[in-house]
Amino acid sequence: MRALKETIWHHARTAATAENNKSTNNTHKKTSNNTPATDDDVQRFSDLIARIPPTNPAGALEDLSVHLCFICLLHLANEHGLAIKSSEGYDDLMVHHVGAAAGGGAMVE
Repeated sequence: MRALKETIWHHARTAATAENNKSTNNTHKKTSNNTPATDDDVQRFSDLIARIPPTNPAGALEDLSVHLCFICLLHLANEHGLAIKSSEGYDDLMVHHVGAAAGGGAMVE
């Protein structure tokens, strides 16, 4: 479980950093890669799962279930102050990186 959590978190942060760098380049603002994520940093749960490589420290991709990935996401939300909300069509989950402003707890809607 720890390896899967680390894999999901690594790929979520990599995607968030890439998106922040893309936004920074578009607006010509200078920020560091260590800048905390903002409320606008939203990722879809399905995208997080799709980023898990076929070979990873958590095991073979076909051995990982969506249920296990969701449990790992709940743990990450609690540890890193993420908010998890349903999408408009209730077909996916939106993961919001709300940082320390949320008090560090998970919020599921």
